[in-house]
Amino acid sequence: MSNARQITLGKLIRDLRKSAKVTVQQAATHLDCSVAKIGHWERGLYKTNRSELADLLVMYGVDEETRDRAENLRREAAKTQKDSEWWDPFDLPKWFSPFIGLEQEAIEVFTFELGIIPGLLQTRDYAREIHKAGRMTFGEGQIEDLVELRARRQERLSGDDPLVVRAVIAEEALHRLWGNAGVMGQQLDALLEHAERDNVVIRVLPFEAGAHLSPQGSFAVLRFPANTADMAFIDTPLSGRIVDNSRDTSELSRMFSELQHSALDVDQSLELVRTLSDEFHRRQ
Repeated sequence: MSNARQITLGKLIRDLRKSAKVTVQQAATHLDCSVAKIGHWERGLYKTNRSELADLLVMYGVDEETRDRAENLRREAAKTQKDSEWWDPFDLPKWFSPFIGLEQEAIEVFTFELGIIPGLLQTRDYAREIHKAGRMTFGEGQIEDLVELRARRQERLSGDDPLVVRAVIAEEALHRLWGNAGVMGQQLDALLEHAERDNVVIRVLPFEAGAHLSPQGSFAVLRFPANTADMAFIDTPLSGRIVDNSRDTSELSRMFSELQHSALDVDQSLELVRTLSDEFHRRQ
């Protein structure tokens, strides 16, 4: 099971190998292991043990400070590594499960949504309608599992160390009818309730803002405790993928800042949500 520090360590190992001009095959031969094993380490899919990591770092000719950094990441990754997680029983797509793990470790999430309400802020009824019309055909039992997963994810918004969520939501998502007017009215009411939390900031990108930086889709940038690099998640019509390249995550962070700048301020955003909620309730 991947975690943020394990993915960060994998990226470090990959960068060090490339800097040393060592091929994956050469690294595998040096450790007498498969090429696939090296690839899994570098993608953060499998944990490394101390001796194998040390052997690789000697081969790559890294300095003592870098070796210490890598070993610290390995130890921290091992601490958070578990044989099973609470979301394992859910029937999740393989590409989505790692994101849930990262979300559990993150301290802050910056999320831009183009067509729907962010998953962390969805009601059960709204989430159910999303999955009914989603990218895959689910049975009723699978849909209820996914609805329950959305609800469980929201537990991160409360407690002693709550996740900070900064959301920019395109106005389109507030108008699009999922289910019926009752579902939408309750969903927008829930947004207003979430916005009362100190750790949730909601802003709306209005239609009149015109052209913006992310017309192709939604994304999220996750921030972690010290010594762990930011990561991101990009959603697509077919799947989603984790982004751990520092250049790409920095660009997505910049895009989020620009989208936030183009959005209504918090008070204006919530007033628009409140107005649209009232309209949906009148249509019931």
